[in-house]
This record gives sequence, C-alpha cells and structure tokens, in this order.
Amino acid sequence: MGGAPGVTRGLPVFPGSLSALRWPAAAKAVKARGHPAETVGVQGSGHRPSDGGFTLIELGVALLIVGILVSLAIPTYLGFSAQTRDKQMQADLLASIKVQALLYLEQGAFSADEAVLLPLEPTLQYSAAGASGAVTVLTRDPATAGVCLFGLSLSGRWFAVHYSGYGAVHFAEAAPEPCTAGLVAGWSLESW
Repeated sequence: MGGAPGVTRGLPVFPGSLSALRWPAAAKAVKARGHPAETVGVQGSGHRPSDGGFTLIELGVALLIVGILVSLAIPTYLGFSAQTRDKQMQADLLASIKVQALLYLEQGAFSADEAVLLPLEPTLQYSAAGASGAVTVLTRDPATAGVCLFGLSLSGRWFAVHYSGYGAVHFAEAAPEPCTAGLVAGWSLESW
C-alpha cells in the first residue's frame, strides 16, 4: 500500500497500538521459522497432533458416558412401557364394564358370549382362556346380579373388575377365578 512509514491505511501508528501489534517483526520471524508443534508426528508431513479429530482416550470417555446414560435410560423406558400396557388393559376392562352395563339395561342379564359382546364394542378382544391383551368374562349367578371381568396385560399382570347390576364397581389385581360374592368382598372400591 505504500505510503509513509508508521502509517497504516491512512492511520498513524502509535507505539503499543493494535495496528502496530498486527504483524510485528518478531511474529514474522516466528512464522518464517515454523511452529515447533508442526515438527511433531510423522516427519515431513507438517501434521500437528492437535489439529482435528479425537484421541483414543477422548473417544473412550465419550463412549463410557453414552454407555452409562443408556444403562440408566433402558430400565426407565421398560418401566414406562409396562405401565402403558397395564393402563391399556385397565382401559379395556372399563370399556367392558360399559358393554356389560348396556347389556344389563337392555336384556336384564350379563353375557360372556363373544358373539353378543363384539357388536357392542368391536375394538375389544375377548378370550375365554385368558389370552394376553384380551378380556375374560366370568358371569356370576344371575340372582346376585354381577359380572367379573379379568384381563391379562401385555406386561404379564392380571387386572380384574366386578360390576354389579346396581352400579357398584370393584377393582383388583387377580387372575380369573369363579366370580362369587366372597371373591369380590376383598376387592377395592377405589381403583387398581
């Protein structure tokens, strides 16, 4: 750019100013000699070990941290997954109660017949054998006006609900067994 010495682009250069520190003679000399770190590594390659990439130790530490996070997350995910499956079965049992209540209002009796139940709520699955994910219906003596519904969740837990003709609902975690007043007496009126 030519011009008078001590002037950079039309600005005067003062000792200690930033423009004087940009390319002092000492920095030019260091650049001409080469940086000492450039000579480390493969000779003649000019490769500096700190340029780009990760060391094996850094990768190992990163993998260790990721492994710890995954080992903490998997049990939590599995717990949520099982809880979701249980909630689905509980919702199916509550929907089955509504089907049984409708039957009781229309016909004056409960039913365990899948052919009668499916048209009322086609999204529900019924199984007399207690298949996983399906509702098992066990009717009680019509004189006591009640029905027991059991369901095996996809997580492997059994849930049960009893509905009586006068509207009381009892809840339990129990496998299918004959629906009697004695069985239902120990069940909760609150929820599962």
